[in-house]
Amino acid sequence: MPVSNIRRRSLHFENLQQALEDAETILHAPEGYFTTGQWSAGQILDHLAFWVERPVDGFPFQLPWILRWFGPLMKRTMLEQPMRPGFRWRGQIALLATPQMEVETEAGLAHFRRAIERFEAGPLLPRSPAFGPMSREDWTQLQCRHAELHLSFLHPQSSL
Repeated sequence: MPVSNIRRRSLHFENLQQALEDAETILHAPEGYFTTGQWSAGQILDHLAFWVERPVDGFPFQLPWILRWFGPLMKRTMLEQPMRPGFRWRGQIALLATPQMEVETEAGLAHFRRAIERFEAGPLLPRSPAFGPMSREDWTQLQCRHAELHLSFLHPQSSL
């Protein structure tokens, strides 16, 4: 099934605490939860944590020149508009950013929680390798758009 046809929730976060609260609410719902898409809840949360850590720890890769060139032109759109599902990284970035193994749900949630704590407490990189200069608010909005995309694939069992 094409990713665009997969059932997703409509989400909007202003900060990462809202994203964390949404994940905790869904994962700890008394009736349980289910995922749509190709990743488990643990993989989704671990993936989000990986990207939340990048502005704190740095990026262990360089983006292709075409992304570095177009990135600044797309910055506002990426910070303000919902991300679309289906983007696939290639090469080394795909190995780092795409789940390679199963992650236990609670381990993924704990990683996401720790990553958010570090993101909110520490200094952030002043530049994105894709979008150029980034303020704390820019980084936060980019992380929120990313969390909206991935957490939209988690559903409370009661929504069936």
